[in-house]
Amino acid sequence: SQIIRFGITEGAVIKCEEVVPAGPIIVSRNLQEIAIGRSLARQIKVEQISA
Repeated sequence: SQIIRFGITEGAVIKCEEVVPAGPIIVSRNLQEIAIGRSLARQIKVEQISA
């Protein structure tokens, strides 16, 4: 899967850059950005951390 290649695995720290209205969620990790669909985004459990 593309998100695994991007490095989004359990424990990974990612940042939500943008939520496109009626579109994908843009997240970043290590200066790389990826757009993920809302259905996939709903399956990801998140925890807010301080910057």
